[in-house]
Amino acid sequence: NNLVTGNGGTTALSGTIITTGAQVYNDAVNLTGATTLNAGAGDAITFASTLNGAQTLALNTSGVTTFGGVVGGTNALTSLTVAGASVLANAASSISTVDALALGAVTFDASLVGDVTLSASAAGGTIDVGVISDADTVLNDLTLTALGGIDATNIGSLVNPLGDITFTGDTPLGTTIVSAGAVV
Repeated sequence: NNLVTGNGGTTALSGTIITTGAQVYNDAVNLTGATTLNAGAGDAITFASTLNGAQTLALNTSGVTTFGGVVGGTNALTSLTVAGASVLANAASSISTVDALALGAVTFDASLVGDVTLSASAAGGTIDVGVISDADTVLNDLTLTALGGIDATNIGSLVNPLGDITFTGDTPLGTTIVSAGAVV
């Protein structure tokens, strides 16, 4: 079965939530404890609004995970792990963690407004991402900050390159980077 929230307030999450269908969080989400979300085979996990809380979050789905608002903007997540593809849409201009940020393939949706920042703020914080791509021709700038290191396979594409790309921390060696702007 599907799980859908939307009470107009904030949904508090903690523990493990397993559904056989999609999980859609239409309101702001606050993590109150370590959280694992497991959606059904091929089903999506969607955060339509902001996501905050100094806790670990693991998202498991063979479907797409969509972030529609800022993640960790008010209170950075301790860590975020997404198994599968992710989409940044609407106001999802940043994802902030303390220790680790692990994402599979990430796409900037055509609805994404503004530039994107991915960060892991601790001294040993890391970012591990497979592919970062843009779904449209808008040149979104990308900033990656992780003092413990950044690992990525491919950033940008020839069809829809990113704008300026800035790395703070160890830069990824062997990464294919396609940018219409500067790479710093």
